[in-house]
Amino acid sequence: MPSVNISGEVHIKKKVYVGTGAKIINQLTLGDNTIVGAGAVVSKSLPPNCTAVGIPAKPIKYHNE
Repeated sequence: MPSVNISGEVHIKKKVYVGTGAKIINQLTLGDNTIVGAGAVVSKSLPPNCTAVGIPAKPIKYHNE
């Protein structure tokens, strides 16, 4: 999506969606099937199958696929 900032060495797994304006700090991993909400700031790696929002981004929901 537009205006996403991804720093170096970020591992983005399969089926990851990053919302508009989100920022991802370097040396993190976004697990398979993860959703990052618009405007979120990801400062820790995210597990697979979750939806994360906020500053800092925290998982608020886990889903099967």
